[in-house]
Amino acid sequence: MFEYDVERGTIDARGVVDLPGGEGFSSDDMLAALTAMDGRDVVMLLKSEGGLVTEGLSIHGMIERYPGKVTVEVDTLAASIATVMIMAADEIVMRRKARLMIHDPWLAAMGNASAFRNLADNLDALARDIADVYAERTGYEADRWLAAMRDETWYTATEAVDAGLADRVAGRVGYSDDEEIPARDPSVTPYTPTTSDDPNLYAPFDNVACAIDLTVTDAMVDEAKRALEWREEYGRGGTQVGVTRANQIVNDGKLTAETWARVFSYLSRHQVDKEAEGFSPGEDGYPSPGRIAYGLWGGEPAFSRSRSIVEQLDNAEDATDQVDEPVAWLPAVALADSLDKRHRLMGQRYRPR
Repeated sequence: MFEYDVERGTIDARGVVDLPGGEGFSSDDMLAALTAMDGRDVVMLLKSEGGLVTEGLSIHGMIERYPGKVTVEVDTLAASIATVMIMAADEIVMRRKARLMIHDPWLAAMGNASAFRNLADNLDALARDIADVYAERTGYEADRWLAAMRDETWYTATEAVDAGLADRVAGRVGYSDDEEIPARDPSVTPYTPTTSDDPNLYAPFDNVACAIDLTVTDAMVDEAKRALEWREEYGRGGTQVGVTRANQIVNDGKLTAETWARVFSYLSRHQVDKEAEGFSPGEDGYPSPGRIAYGLWGGEPAFSRSRSIVEQLDNAEDATDQVDEPVAWLPAVALADSLDKRHRLMGQRYRPR
C-alpha cells in the first residue's frame, strides 16, 4: 500500500519495496509523492520488510536530494533494504514496539559455477555499498556494519537509537522512570547496546537481586572517569546514554539488576570493538571512539563484574517464579538464535528480504 496527502504532507508506505505495479511500493511511487510535495516538509510512515535493493537505493537517493525536511516514522518494522532507504531522512523516529533489521543482501539464482562466482562478488560489493550507507549515518566504520549485517542483527526501538540508526523513540520507552535518556547526539559516534524496549522486562529480577551484591567496583569507577575525561578532551566516543551510564557508575555506587543486565548486554555486543585500530594503547587513534564508548560503560572491569552478576541473577532459584513465563537475560540474542533455527528448518523460505 502506498498513499500520500499533499495538504497534510504525509506519505504512508507499507509492504515490499518492489517494482512498479508490484505488491508494495516502488521508486516510481516515491518519486510521484515527493514531486507532488514540492519541497514542503514531509512525514513518512513506514512499515516494510524490505525488497529489491535497486529500488530501495533509488528511494534513498530521492530522499537525500529532497529539498524539504523528511521525517520517517517506523511503524512496527523496517527490515533489510527498507532500513537503507530511510537512512537519508533528516529524522528517523521509532515507534515504541518498532524494530529494525539489517542483513547481507541475498538472492535466489540459477546458473553455472562461473555465474555463481560473479554473483557472489556482486553481492559482496553490494553489501559494502549498504554498509557505507549505515556508516555515513552513524559515524561507525563500514566494517562494523558489515559484521552486523552478516549476523542478521535485529534492533529494538531503543537499540536503533543507541546504534545511531534512528534519532529518537516516540515516548522514549525502554528506560526506567528515573533515567532520562536524551535523543542521539549527532556530533559523536554512536554505538549499539542490546537493551530491551520493555521497561518491565527485568523488573521482577530486582526482587531476586536483593541477596546479590550489586555494587560497582573501584576499577569500574576509574574506567568510567577516564572515559568521561577522554570524551571531554577529544570530543568523541559514545552518546549521552553512555555519559549517563558513566555518571551512574561514578556517583551511585550501586546499580539496579536491570542496569547490570544492560551493562553486560552492551559490553558483550561490543567485544568486537577491541579489534579495531585505536582501541589499545600505542595504536594510531588511541583512544578510539569505540574505546571511549566502551569505557563509559565501565570497560573491562564492568564486563567481568556484570557477567558474574547476571549469572547469579539467572541462576537465582526463584527468578522465573515471579513472571508468567521464563525471561531471558539477553532477549535480542535469544530471538536471533530462535530465528536462525527457524530459518534453517524452513530453508530460509520466510527470511525477510
